[in-house]
Amino acid sequence: MGTIAVIGGGELRLEETLVLDQEIVKLTGKEKPVALFIPTANYDSQGYCETFDLIYGEKLGCVTKHLLLTMQEYTVTQLEHLILSADLIYVGGGNTRFLLETWRELGVDEILKRAYHQGVVLSGLSAGSICWYEHGCSEEASVSEPNEFNYVRLEGLGLLQGIHAPHYNEGDYDVSLKQMVSEHHEVGIGIDDNCMIVYRDDHFRIFNSEEGAKVHRITACKQGGRDEVEITALPATDEEMQVEYLYGDK
Repeated sequence: MGTIAVIGGGELRLEETLVLDQEIVKLTGKEKPVALFIPTANYDSQGYCETFDLIYGEKLGCVTKHLLLTMQEYTVTQLEHLILSADLIYVGGGNTRFLLETWRELGVDEILKRAYHQGVVLSGLSAGSICWYEHGCSEEASVSEPNEFNYVRLEGLGLLQGIHAPHYNEGDYDVSLKQMVSEHHEVGIGIDDNCMIVYRDDHFRIFNSEEGAKVHRITACKQGGRDEVEITALPATDEEMQVEYLYGDK
């Protein structure tokens, strides 16, 4: 097993997650780690890349690099070198479906799995947190009504168990995640904005950069013969806990 840090949401540009970003850098155990930014979900936005360079480069002291899959062509060797030589990888937010489809088309998903098993710290926010789980609850614009949004269940890389919803305290993520948990009987992990879970081997720890931001564990259950869900709110803590707490019996 390896290390994955997942952030529910927050504005990197406004330093809303800076405390969490500092923790991610610490996970590498290096004074000047190489941080690879993958902004696929945001279609390789130049402004997003500049923000990452400012926060992770200038403020947090990393050597920053970018993997721009929609703007550049890479050989398999180049992809492997960029990904496997990084100390940490940060995946930005945006269109989760596009991110996953692009990675699978180019084989990036399998290289990222190798990076995980080789000790590279994986991290991300929103779409960049969904991607690491078995499944994700993602918001997408409606095809028929562009100003309306649907919530869909997507298949992620499967490095983390369960179905994950970022921005759990926003929109209808909470309602949609509960419905998906009830229907598919898998553990739901809802993460508020400005909150982060760090999975390291068989332990996890919760951090936040805003007071009251939490992780929510949702499990399916039966009440009076009906399908219901049970929700456990987990606050930030100084203590590590066993990962089996999230997915097994409490």
